[in-house]
Amino acid sequence: MVGQGKPVAKPKPKPAKPTFEREGRAFVTKYCARCHGADPVAGFDMTKARTVVMVQAAGENWDKVHKNVASKHMPPQGVAQPTKAERDLFLKVLDEALRVNCDLADPGRVTLRRLNRNEYDNTIRDLLGIPSNFAEDFPSDDVGYGFDNIGDVLSLSPLLMEKYLDAAEKISALAIRPLARPNGFLVAGYDVKGGGASAEGSGVSFFSTGIATAEPQVSRQGLYTLRVTT
Repeated sequence: MVGQGKPVAKPKPKPAKPTFEREGRAFVTKYCARCHGADPVAGFDMTKARTVVMVQAAGENWDKVHKNVASKHMPPQGVAQPTKAERDLFLKVLDEALRVNCDLADPGRVTLRRLNRNEYDNTIRDLLGIPSNFAEDFPSDDVGYGFDNIGDVLSLSPLLMEKYLDAAEKISALAIRPLARPNGFLVAGYDVKGGGASAEGSGVSFFSTGIATAEPQVSRQGLYTLRVTT
């Protein structure tokens, strides 16, 4: 069995995306190397930039190049000028080369950093006004890169946790002082008011069911124990 079909045309390959390494450097060689080559004007040799990374490393200078080419100050008058298509293509690839990718990779979770010994004492002093050196009993702080405040190396050992609890008891005892017990007070009969009660000197007599009230002056708000003497 013999069959015959029409030949299928191969798809044309897509044109390569313009890049600074190719189209950008070709533009520099053709139009910029005369002034910005081996003996560059203003000390900026544009021909040294062979990759996007090298363009970004001198980003401030290349940003000026972009502005000058866009405003047609470069190439200067009196020398060969690029066509509009060439100029637009160069500006496009240079703009893409100057862009910095801000989509940074997730660095992971940030280390929960504890205070080192100096920071601990300083914090207690600033918060509670207690000049002290409670942290002198803490284990020595771990050191990383020559510093003792790097979160990634400051560990929290069981011994340090025990020292934290001991220090907390001492600090709370100094910061929270118990209030002195208020002085007692006496309500005399002549300070009592109410029906059914009869004031007699410093005492009160009830001859029937009644209510007696008094408004003593207390020095401090709190709970008081009332004692009635007979």
